[in-house]
Amino acid sequence: MSLPRPPIRSPPPRRPAAPPPPAGGRTIYVDSQAGDDSRSGATPAVSGKNGAKRTINAGLAVTGPGDTLAIAKGTYSEDLNVAGRKISVRLAGHVNLK
Repeated sequence: MSLPRPPIRSPPPRRPAAPPPPAGGRTIYVDSQAGDDSRSGATPAVSGKNGAKRTINAGLAVTGPGDTLAIAKGTYSEDLNVAGRKISVRLAGHVNLK
């Protein structure tokens, strides 16, 4: 004589994994007067290869999700496309885009 089998239970449904935290959190500096696009953008003042970028587009090129783009006052003659970028933008003074 065989014993009755217990009912087969399905495992509970898995919850989707939480999205990873933003990878960035850095601040990238842009300054139309004192910047240089060959610099890292990691600091507002020049220190070796560190210092502000000259153009907003060069700053955008090195930002990632969660980063902040800090733009110094000045005039910037650029076409910008920030659609879908998960960054913050901070303006320091009057910024004029042409």
